[in-house]
Amino acid sequence: SVAFAGPFDALAARVEAVVAAALEAGGDKPLATHIGRHPRIGVVDNVVLSPLCREDLEAAESCAADLAERLAACHPDRLRCVVYNSHDMPLAQVRRLTPYFARSALAGPLAFDRTGELPGLAAFGPPRAVPDVGLTCVGAVPWIVNYNVPLATDDLQEATRIARAIRTRGGGPHALSAVEAVGLAASDGRSAIGGDMAVSVAPSPAASAAESRPESQENQVMVACNLLDTALTNTADVQAAVEALAGGLARKGAVVGPAWADVLRAGLAARDTAPRVAEGAAA
Repeated sequence: SVAFAGPFDALAARVEAVVAAALEAGGDKPLATHIGRHPRIGVVDNVVLSPLCREDLEAAESCAADLAERLAACHPDRLRCVVYNSHDMPLAQVRRLTPYFARSALAGPLAFDRTGELPGLAAFGPPRAVPDVGLTCVGAVPWIVNYNVPLATDDLQEATRIARAIRTRGGGPHALSAVEAVGLAASDGRSAIGGDMAVSVAPSPAASAAESRPESQENQVMVACNLLDTALTNTADVQAAVEALAGGLARKGAVVGPAWADVLRAGLAARDTAPRVAEGAAA
């Protein structure tokens, strides 16, 4: 993933450059040669704008639509962009209309039979996604913390079971508020073209992304979570829930590895969630 912070015009220029580089690096058929451990539906899967102040969300949504149009205009025959938001058309809902949750979303080209029929979505570029390039989602959401909890097992079904139990959409007895979760294999170090691009929109100087994660993830799977509102569920809540649900694994005492949060440090000091993010990331 790539993250930037700054005023919109500067961010848009950087995003355009990254998207162009991703398309160029893949050659004529970038998705055909792509292998990753994270699902994706495009060479550049997701471009998300998050305002550093929640009061600026509406402005960020307008910027997201402008950015989608700009990106598609830069690559009119190759890049199809669709626009999502956090209320009536969230990213997860858009992805359920695509092959994102299919096994094929991990490697190789995808079949985009339905992408010309995405109801209620603003879209730019070709009328349908080009299979070798895929679909790029562009949207604006409040600040999201990505929190990943590795398990000392190679059993992906176990990670998937826990993810389904804690995510809000499951609605079960262990479901947490404002949490999206999925079971994934931990990265084996192979690089992937594209992936999530976090872009923060704010009138502040550019800043770099910071990421802290365990050095060794060999033979591990993880419960990968999006914390949509840490005022409702913070990293400590997720950690406790995963540890409780992972109690049945054979390797007791080393079931849950050290978790990490991917966050952009710029602007977090102004957020009341900052202490919780720091506490959870260090856990």
